[in-house]
Formats: sequence, structure tokens, C-alpha cells
Amino acid sequence: MSRSRSRPEASVVDRVALPCAGRTVGVRELTGGEERAVADATTASALALLDRVLEPEAEPAADLTAADRDRLLLAIQRRAFGDRVESTIACRACAAPFDLDFTLSGLEAALEPDVAVEVPGVRLPTGADELAVAGLGRERGQAALLERCVLDPELAPEPAALDELLGRIAPLADAELDAECPECGEGQPVHFDVHAFLMGSLMAERPRLLADVHRLALTYRWSPDDILALPRSERRALVELVDLEERRT
Repeated sequence: MSRSRSRPEASVVDRVALPCAGRTVGVRELTGGEERAVADATTASALALLDRVLEPEAEPAADLTAADRDRLLLAIQRRAFGDRVESTIACRACAAPFDLDFTLSGLEAALEPDVAVEVPGVRLPTGADELAVAGLGRERGQAALLERCVLDPELAPEPAALDELLGRIAPLADAELDAECPECGEGQPVHFDVHAFLMGSLMAERPRLLADVHRLALTYRWSPDDILALPRSERRALVELVDLEERRT
């Protein structure tokens, strides 16, 4: 199933490999309007964002598996904020802050699906499945999600084994990273979920987005809607040029 989308004509499309679908799909750069539309980190919000930036002939984002959706979100995160992720966290032992950094490309390289695993009588969950069980709570929702994916109960593994096998077939960009506090040496896992991280990053940038729109509207006398329709990189480049010009005068 395909649907029409409106998009900037000059936007550059990245081709992203979807391991579960066995194909690639085009995803373009975010515009300010799409950044502004992110209001929360729910699955519904992430699917809506993808539907705005996927190529017109692509299937609805809700029909994609969670693993394929994560590959697309990784591509959007990398295009918008770069490949390296840098964050400051507090040690769970001594509470001292320390920096953690890693690359999205390195994380993605570790997400190769285990092609040797076969799970008869089961299909992979999609975004539509996740929306259907939203609001049930973590444990009930997970059980209901797995139940929806069982096509033949006689062939399907038990739920606990099924969850582990699906994670090997379609690994998510939702990982525990190993970190060590430089102050006390305490090792500790740090959770990274590209879905929550990307949506949180876009929401945290809302003040900067509004400042960009204000600056360009004053400078060029463009309407806010025209500015929000610009690709993110073009908007940021124009703001830098305006700043540079002001420093020269």
C-alpha cells in the first residue's frame, strides 16, 4: 500500500537498507515543520514522522517491523545530528558525572540479524501491532504483542523463547552499552534507544527551531511556513550566514 506525501522538491534522499524487508527505502532530510510536529516519543509519533519523510512509493510506516523502523530512525538521527552520540551521565555508584560517546554506525554494525534462526508459525511484529496494544502496560502489552504475531500456536515457541528469538532475527537499536566511571571505576550499563533518543533530541531543540524561524523571518521577510518547509541543513546554513554577516558589521 502506498500513499501520497508532500515534500520539498530539492531534498536529498538517503537509501536505507531494511534487513527484515530485504530491500532499501528512500528517506529524505527533515524539515522544520516535521521537527516541530514531534510532540512526544510515542510509537504513533515516530510512525507519523516516518510517513512524512519516506519516499512516496514506500509502504506506510505502520506496516514496517520495529527493526526496520529503527534503521530508518538511525538514518534520520545521523542526518540531523551526526554519527557520533555524546552524552553526560551520572555514575550510579559515586554520582560523579562523566562523558559517554559512541557512533551510530558502530551500533548499527552490531545489529546484524541472525539469518540462521527460523521461527515457524510466527511473523514479525509491526508498528500497527504496537499501536494495537498501546495502553496495556509493559507486561500485558508485550504478551499481547507476541500473541498477535503467532500464526500457528502448535508451531510457535513459548512466549519467553519467542521474544528472545525475535530479538535475534530482527534486533532493535535498543541496547545496553557498557560504560565505566573514570572517577571510581564502576562499570555500568547505559541504555540507548534510538526511538526515544531521536524524538527527545527533536523536542529538546524546539527553542532553537523557533529562534531559527524568528531570525530568518526578520532577515529575509519570509513567512514562518516557508522557513519551516526548508530542509534542516539548509535552514541551519542560512542562520550561520546571517550570524556571520552580523559579526562582520
